[in-house]
Amino acid sequence: MAYPSMFEGFGYPVLEAMRQGTPVLTSGISSMPEAGGDAAHYVNPESLDDIASGLCKLLNDESYRQELIEKGTRHAEGFTAEKMAKETMEVYKKLA
Repeated sequence: MAYPSMFEGFGYPVLEAMRQGTPVLTSGISSMPEAGGDAAHYVNPESLDDIASGLCKLLNDESYRQELIEKGTRHAEGFTAEKMAKETMEVYKKLA
């Protein structure tokens, strides 16, 4: 998935793609590094050359693509609705 977003509250599309076993190319700014962790290929969203180079790497480098798929699947498991709800409740309890 190519998702070179420049302004994003949180990268849910990145996690959804990873959960489906899709390698992700996204921007290295905003919340994308938090969403993608070490399981995405990051680019400068203002550089067409950087985006094109990243896409070529994902398309042509099977081992790199497979590595991102495996890392992405594991990474996305840490962002379940249940886990996020539990962590949010913990924050509320600490603030109360």
